Amino acid sequence: MLLFFFLFFSHFSSSSFPPWPLNERSEFDILGPLNESIFSEIEGEDSVERLKRQVEHYQKCMDGLYKELEEERNASAIAANQAMAMITRLQEEKSNLQMEGLHYLRMMEEQAEYDGDVLDKANDLLAEREKELQDLEAKLEFYRLNFTDERQIENLTRASINLTTGMLLPRLRAHFP
Repeated sequence: MLLFFFLFFSHFSSSSFPPWPLNERSEFDILGPLNESIFSEIEGEDSVERLKRQVEHYQKCMDGLYKELEEERNASAIAANQAMAMITRLQEEKSNLQMEGLHYLRMMEEQAEYDGDVLDKANDLLAEREKELQDLEAKLEFYRLNFTDERQIENLTRASINLTTGMLLPRLRAHFP
């Protein structure tokens, strides 16, 4: 395994590691630059020890990158959860508004139907009263032509006046079937 790290790290020159660009400063930048000057040979240290220090340094850098990556993942997960919660809330509000709108529409349709029925009944009642009035006026005219007695004409005149209000005098009700 040590041979693997040696071959891996010796493959990259000191200025080309890490192979990805570092555009932003992050927490692992405080570990120092990634160049050979950090890993200069200490007296009495062999190349294996120097490589071990390089591996440790790169491991710290990788750990810092993983930590930063995890923080970014957590932040994006939180943002996604908040966005989904807002979408869900907006969908619920939309659904509630649609249901409320449909409820008011049904109420208006029912009210319009009821108003139409009431209006039809009122028109039927009005037509019935107009027919009764015409019938009574025809009867009155018939009796005027057939009865010439002064007293009866006076009673018929009063009846004609009361016909406009829809009421007959009690005495005349006995004479008119």
